[in-house]
Amino acid sequence: MSIQFQRMSIQLKDINCFYGAHQALFNITLDCPAGETLVLLGPSGAGKSSLLRVLNLLEMPRSGHLRIAGNQFDFKQSPGRNPSANCAKT
Repeated sequence: MSIQFQRMSIQLKDINCFYGAHQALFNITLDCPAGETLVLLGPSGAGKSSLLRVLNLLEMPRSGHLRIAGNQFDFKQSPGRNPSANCAKT
């Protein structure tokens, strides 16, 4: 039995994430095509962990768009709403 891995792409557009009044991510836009490797490198406090939390939907950005593994999320929603309500499988 062989294990097959699905290659997935990741696209972020204009992601802004806040912790209270502190903005952790400022208009992050990136495109990582399927099969590519992406490295997050930067000093402490640069937002690397915040970006990973957004990619895993552990933190909800205030604005922007995320497309990952064929799922699209639009974060231009009302505060307090579940992001899966704005999820579209493409």
